[in-house]
Amino acid sequence: MAGHRPAPDTVAGLWHPIHATADEVAAWRDHLLEGGVRQPFKPRTTGGRCR
Repeated sequence: MAGHRPAPDTVAGLWHPIHATADEVAAWRDHLLEGGVRQPFKPRTTGGRCR
């Protein structure tokens, strides 16, 4: 992906793993890890409660 630029008319969207299959999530995880992408901070947990 280094140096890749999308076309000016490319449409981008948000993606969330809850809407994906287990295979899609695994493929993205592998892709990100292979590229050295890391989450910049630990996710906040709510102890099972929504706030």
